[in-house]
Amino acid sequence: WFLRTARYLPERRHEPFTLHEYVGAFRSRELWKVGLAFAASYAAYIFYASWTTTYMKGTGIANPAVLGILAAAIPAAGIVSRPAGGHLAETRFRRDKRWVPGMAFALLFAASLAIPFLGGGAIPLFVACGFLAQFPFSVYYLFSTQILPPKFRGTAYAFNNTISIIGGAVSPALAGLLLDVTGSFFAAFLMMAVTALLGLVLLAAVRER
Repeated sequence: WFLRTARYLPERRHEPFTLHEYVGAFRSRELWKVGLAFAASYAAYIFYASWTTTYMKGTGIANPAVLGILAAAIPAAGIVSRPAGGHLAETRFRRDKRWVPGMAFALLFAASLAIPFLGGGAIPLFVACGFLAQFPFSVYYLFSTQILPPKFRGTAYAFNNTISIIGGAVSPALAGLLLDVTGSFFAAFLMMAVTALLGLVLLAAVRER
């Protein structure tokens, strides 16, 4: 089906490039900084999407319907947050798009530190963290298109996807290790707060865009 319909799509034209130029694109420090900031956001998203229900069970909330709704609400928040972040980056913060991920990281830092002290009352914050973690996703793709030449835009997208998934692969496993070692979720939420701070540091090193 795709092969049949693709012939009706506009032909994509870009400058040819050599293998040497392609490999050289990955040496861009600016691209790495944006990719690592994306990894910090994705690490927070996967952490909250995977560990929230386990934490809530530990606070005494065992109703399957409540846990199911909460588990679905965190990724579902992206339906609103992802396009909202991109819209703000292209309108209100178009002169410096770093404000969008910057605000998300700052609020994630505060929420991650607050959750362990709220117990079952942290449900709204969990949904908020799911929203905030996904809020800057589209902005990272906007950044990547401005870093590399147009002929490498596909490469920039792929790079961001790969680096972000690494963050998402590490955070839930590391949280589980911290939980086993300390016997408390506090260290895991502290890890998320540190991750948010790392994201802010990386953003400060990214050029204004």
